Amino acid sequence: MKTLILISLLITFNKKIEEAEKLIKAGKTKEAISLYREGIKDLKGNKKIKKEIEFFDILIREENYEEALSLIIDLENKVSEFSSIYPEILYRKAFLYEKMGNLQEAQRIYEKIVLNYKKSRVYKMASDRMESIFDLLSKDFVATFGPLSITYKEFNEFLENIPPYARPSPSDTNAIKRTLERLIYIKLLYLEALAEGLDLTEEFRNNLEKAKERILADLYMKKKNENIEVSEKEIREYYIKNRENYKIPDRWDLRRIEVKTENEASEILKKIKRGEKFEDLARNFSLAPDASNGGLITNFTEKSFPEEFVKPLKTMKEGDIKGPIRLKNGNFAIIKLEKIKKGEYRKMDEVKGQIESKLKNEKINKFWTKWKEEMYKKYDVKLYLKNE
Repeated sequence: MKTLILISLLITFNKKIEEAEKLIKAGKTKEAISLYREGIKDLKGNKKIKKEIEFFDILIREENYEEALSLIIDLENKVSEFSSIYPEILYRKAFLYEKMGNLQEAQRIYEKIVLNYKKSRVYKMASDRMESIFDLLSKDFVATFGPLSITYKEFNEFLENIPPYARPSPSDTNAIKRTLERLIYIKLLYLEALAEGLDLTEEFRNNLEKAKERILADLYMKKKNENIEVSEKEIREYYIKNRENYKIPDRWDLRRIEVKTENEASEILKKIKRGEKFEDLARNFSLAPDASNGGLITNFTEKSFPEEFVKPLKTMKEGDIKGPIRLKNGNFAIIKLEKIKKGEYRKMDEVKGQIESKLKNEKINKFWTKWKEEMYKKYDVKLYLKNE
């Protein structure tokens, strides 16, 4: 019977793949992608690998680079390096990195194929692509215009200076292109400003001096902050003194049944005593949102809700049942303690980074408070603000 079910499932998935392939031939690639995902999910062995490679090629065609990268990395990890198909997987990965604009990584993978898989079907293609990328990287330009150019290094630095929330994804080639065009736009404005002699104006010199003040002030502060360090001894002493702050509290796994009246709760308690399963009764009678899960609540702590459960839980043993418990909303509950998880302290190594960051920030704040007082005295700072 199990064999028949398995065969039936394979036929179903094969039909999905067949339907997806028909859609691709009809030019409906986007519609085919979801069918492919489902179709290859439960395939096994070489057949699955073959279909995953086909699916990768479809994702590339649709510029779905993030999913394609996840898929090809998974394939690379589960296929042996000695398999004849392994260099073809590497080639596709390198090709994807090219599409994503990461030419250095693509070059590294192509080189790996050329050095280690000379008898593979993709050797010649990898060799050709390696030479092409080498020509591009040797120029090291991502754009040129007039007397100016933008190198890969400069463009990467420009990207790094964009706030993380606004920075384009490396796999979003259109967003990367728009960002490059924004940098080009800035440089074109710069060229035209020079052509009109704006760099010789008093306004420019004043703005330049203000920018110089801000840049030097930020650089000075950065250097001073970098020199402030926290020792291992300080971290250890803080951890010992504040160990309670890093304690994982006692937790309980329990089940509950919540009903409207105390009489209903009492009737359910009788059913439990007669041997009916707690979780089945929770599914049938409980008003709580976890009823469908047999009333299960995991990792309940003293700060969890409902707080009325905390007091009885502290006196219960695993397997104990208590109720009816009156809740603040007017309902009544019955609880069963499934498991007790005793609290424990997080090890110092687990919270070391957190402590170091906290202590460093405290030191930085203290340093700049003292520094300000000293500088006010050194430069004899006087304020002349007048009350309105």
